[in-house]
Parts: sequence; structure tokens; C-alpha cells
Amino acid sequence: MGIPKYVEDLQAKGRYAFSYPALVAASGKTEKAVERALSRLRQHGAIANPRKGFYVIVPPEYRVAGCLPPTWFIDDMLKFMDEHYYVGLLSAAELFGAAHHRPQEFQVVTERSHRLIECGRTRIRFFSKRNLKKTPTIKQKTRTGFMQVSTPEATALDLVRYSFELGGLSSVAIVIGELAENLKSRELALSRV
Repeated sequence: MGIPKYVEDLQAKGRYAFSYPALVAASGKTEKAVERALSRLRQHGAIANPRKGFYVIVPPEYRVAGCLPPTWFIDDMLKFMDEHYYVGLLSAAELFGAAHHRPQEFQVVTERSHRLIECGRTRIRFFSKRNLKKTPTIKQKTRTGFMQVSTPEATALDLVRYSFELGGLSSVAIVIGELAENLKSRELALSRV
């Protein structure tokens, strides 16, 4: 199978991400041929490479931005990285309607530290947290599947925990104030991790 055809077939199925190993296996081509095809697709803006070995398909309406919105591929990318995660902090608050202003980066909490990812205009910032699996999360539907998001209560506690990295406690307090209508006191007590 040709690589442009493989990419087109994925997109036709509503999938917008693939890994290099999956592409090599599906195409049956040499690594050099795969690299050349990927290079051509990148030059045309048809794909982006947010993480080594991981690619996203960029439809024409997102080519000016150079990448898809992170909600379209974050779950696939973190599975590729074999990393437990949840969308948290200001990005989770925004999903709950509590963003005082739109965050300039997509914020994800993982067990290990990772460098900032820049894919076109998209920025994904990672925050590391031990005992991540104990943090209550919900599955949120996205355009391409699902992603893990911290509950409103866990989001509020994380905002306080990472307030120094998010502009200080006064900035975080404004967001928590907007998030307050979504908080349940019983859940807040259970979210202390």
C-alpha cells in the first residue's frame, strides 16, 4: 500500500494519528522509502510530527495552524508513549467552562517529566505527578475518540498544587472561583491525592 493512500484511508475512517512502526508494517516498504514519503507529506503540510515516531494527519482547514488541536490526538500520542495521563489544570478548567481566558498551551499531567511539545501553533506542556493513578478522572468524548480529564475537584486541587507554575495563587483563585459551581464538597474531600 502506498503511504499517501494509507494516510488517506486512516482519515476516511476518522483516525488522525499513526505511528512510524505501524506505517512501516502496513506499507511493506523500506524505511528509506517510508522516510521519503513522510518528508513529502510534511512538506505539503499534510502531516505533522509532534513526537518522534508519532504523526498526525493535518486536514486542509488546519494546515495554516500546522497541526491539529491536541484533543484530537492526545490520547493516541500518550498511548504511543506508553504513558498514563490526564488533561488537567487550565486545560481541564476550560473544558468545564471555567477558563478566565483561553490557555496558551494544552496542559497534561503525566507520571514522568516530558519536554514541551510544539507542533505548528499547538503547544503541549507536561506536568509530572507521582500517584497519578489515584487522581479521579473522567473520560471525555473528543472528535476522534476519548481522552482522560481530571474531575472538577481534582482540577481545583491541582491548580493550587501547581499554582506557582501557572502564574501564582491569585491567578489560580480566579479560575477556581469560576470552577466552583462544578465542585462537589464530598468529591473534593475524596480527591486529595
